[in-house]
Amino acid sequence: MTFQELASYFARLEETSSRNEMTEILADLFTKTDKTEIEPVCYLCLGGLAPRYRKVDFNVAEKLLVRSVAQSFGLTPAEVQIKFKQLGDAGDLVLELAGQKRPDKKISVREVFGRLEEVALVAGQGSVEHKLRLLASLFGDLEARSGKYLARLVLGRLRLGFSDVTLLDALSVMVAGNKSARPEIERAYNVRADIGQVVSLVKQFGLKGLKKVQLTPGIPVRAALAERLPSAEKIIEKIGEGGVLEPKIDGFRVQIHLDRDRHYR
Repeated sequence: MTFQELASYFARLEETSSRNEMTEILADLFTKTDKTEIEPVCYLCLGGLAPRYRKVDFNVAEKLLVRSVAQSFGLTPAEVQIKFKQLGDAGDLVLELAGQKRPDKKISVREVFGRLEEVALVAGQGSVEHKLRLLASLFGDLEARSGKYLARLVLGRLRLGFSDVTLLDALSVMVAGNKSARPEIERAYNVRADIGQVVSLVKQFGLKGLKKVQLTPGIPVRAALAERLPSAEKIIEKIGEGGVLEPKIDGFRVQIHLDRDRHYR
C-alpha cells in the first residue's frame, strides 16, 4: 500500500463523525492492507509508530516543522510561519502550499514509516538539523494530501476521532462481517496491549491466531476499567447483595513483570 492510499483513508475518516462508518472504513483498510504492512498501518492510524507503552515520540516542535516545510517548498521560515498563523493547522498549511505542484512518488507505507522512525530516533549533537533534513526530504516526496497528514502526524495532532477500541471493532467486521468477534479480540488485546500485533495475528491466521497470544514479560496487561452506571441504586442492583464498597484513592497503576528466564543482578 502506498502512503497516498493510506492518506485517502485518513481523509475519509476525517470527513465522518459516525462511529459505525469509521468502523466500516477501517475494516476496509485492514482488508486491503498487506499482512507485512498491517502493523505500521495500525500505529499510524493512532498517530504513532509503536504501541503506546513504548512511548516513541517524534519530538518535533512547530518551529522545526515550519523550517522543514520552508526548506521543502523553497520558502523562508517567516513566510511559512505567517501562513501557519493564518490557517492554524499544520496539515492545512502543507495542503495549501503543495497544491498540485508535486506529483507523489508512490512511496509505500512501510518506507514512510521507516523514515519517520529515523526522525523519531535521531538524538544527540546535530539532531535538530538532521530531523530538519529528513522531514524536508519526506515532504518533498509526497503529494499534497499525504503531506497534510504527515504534518499532523509528526506534531502529534492526527486526531481522526477514534481510539484503539474502534480498531478492535473494525477487525471484527473484517473477519466476521459484524462486531460479534469483538469480545474474543478484546480478550487477546487485554493480555497483549499491542494493537499492531493483535491485528497482524488476525490478518495472518484469522481468529485462531489469537490463541498465540500469551502473557509476555515487558508487554503490559491492560488495566480493568470501572463500568459507569447512572446512580448508586443501579450499582447496587448490578452487583447484588454482598457487594463491598471502599474509598477510591487517586494514584498510578503499576505493573511489575518478572521474567524468570532472564538473569538479574
